[in-house]
Amino acid sequence: MTKSDQPDSRVILVLGGTGGIGSAICERLLSEGVVVVSASRSSEAPPSVSKPERFDRLFQIALDATDFNQAESAIRSIQSDYGRIAGLVNAVGSILLKPAHLTSQEEWDDVLQKNLTTAFSAVRSGAKAMRATGGSIVLIA
Repeated sequence: MTKSDQPDSRVILVLGGTGGIGSAICERLLSEGVVVVSASRSSEAPPSVSKPERFDRLFQIALDATDFNQAESAIRSIQSDYGRIAGLVNAVGSILLKPAHLTSQEEWDDVLQKNLTTAFSAVRSGAKAMRATGGSIVLIA
């Protein structure tokens, strides 16, 4: 990541930035002039980001949002590069459409990790970072 040309740029981290909702959020933020750090398990660009001129404000990082250390490290990196983080969006999640009696322990644990642990990790790391400077945390379920 590199600093934006505008020192007052808003920088927002979008966890799950390559999913359907996450990529739409990235596109909307970019259209409003926001610097976006899109995080997903791979470092691919959000599929809906279509305008090449926006890529100077879009950064992709690989991040396991269930890992508290990775989330905090990403936010520290953003703070180091930009001075602060203005917001964090958690768009990570999944749904398991399966009867309870057919759901394995591994499937249940995976749903909890993706939906609850990522939300808690976002709030935990985001609140630490924004405590002094303010900001917003958005959780999508």
